[in-house]
Amino acid sequence: MIEYMLHNPMTGVKYIVMIILAVIIFFWYRSISTNKGRVFGNAKVEKSLKRDFMTIGEEHFAPERDDYLLTVGMCLHIQTQLEKEKQPNEAFKKLPAEKQYVMTLGYVFEDTRVCLSNYFRSNGEPLLSASMNAVSEVIGGEYAELFRKEYDMFNENNEDVSVIEKDVRAVDEKFKELMKNEDKAVYKLAADYIRDNKVKFLS
Repeated sequence: MIEYMLHNPMTGVKYIVMIILAVIIFFWYRSISTNKGRVFGNAKVEKSLKRDFMTIGEEHFAPERDDYLLTVGMCLHIQTQLEKEKQPNEAFKKLPAEKQYVMTLGYVFEDTRVCLSNYFRSNGEPLLSASMNAVSEVIGGEYAELFRKEYDMFNENNEDVSVIEKDVRAVDEKFKELMKNEDKAVYKLAADYIRDNKVKFLS
């Protein structure tokens, strides 16, 4: 290999540049995936992730790709497409269920890094209704149970349950404890859902 590079210097330079870029991308992903902060609101990180997910290809579904970033990146991709529409909310409702679910899960994962109730205080329809379905069908378990409790609390159309801050804080705390141990498992469920339905995201 070295002898070939010496006789073909331009090819050698290209090869070295590819290696350097691969190393940079590896450590960039590693730094984000181990970072406890959010992607949304971090202009540099969000811009980089948007660029990576500008066009979706087979490489995005590789098993080694970070589960959390796959979900949030796909969410950003779908959001970018909706921003081109004159009526984004109506366009969202026309999306296949798989795209609705993944976009809402991206918001759920990002906003609940603060606390579970932050998601419900920060978003409205049609995101909220879609997210309840997404969490129930894709994640399930205790995660979905806690999510349902706060969904009912913040649902203006549900007269049987109201927002009582003490109760909200209690659910927030249970959710926080759950995610200390189950965060990777939750993110993997979402990422596997994307991989299993990749035909919907490639189209």
